[in-house]
Amino acid sequence: MTVPGSVGFATAINFQPTGNGRAAITGDLVVIASEVNPVIRALQAGGIVVTALHSDMLDDQPRLFFMHFWANDDALKLARTLRPYIAGSGRLLGARISSRRSGVPSTRSSDGMRRPL
Repeated sequence: MTVPGSVGFATAINFQPTGNGRAAITGDLVVIASEVNPVIRALQAGGIVVTALHSDMLDDQPRLFFMHFWANDDALKLARTLRPYIAGSGRLLGARISSRRSGVPSTRSSDGMRRPL
C-alpha cells in the first residue's frame, strides 16, 4: 500500500526549559531498521538516552521502529543533536509500504542516515 504524505509517520519532540540554558526533552522518532544503531549512537553521543525501541507492525517494508528518548542537558546541544532527525523526518512520506519487500529510493548521507532522492 502506498502511504500518502498526508498520513505520514509521527515524530514527536518536546522541550521544557529547566533553567540556566538547559532543557528536559522527551520524544520519539520513526526510523527504519538500518537506521536504528546509527541513530542510537548519535543520540547517545549528544547526551540523549534512548528509553525504548519497538515496532508496532508485523509485515511492514521497510521495517519501521519507534525510538523513544529523554535527556536533561544544554538546550542548544540537544537541539543540535536532534536537528538531523527532525530535518529527515519526512523521508518516508509517500514511500511504498507493503507486506512484500520494496525499496525506498534514497541515498546515504555522511551520518549514515537515508535521505530521499
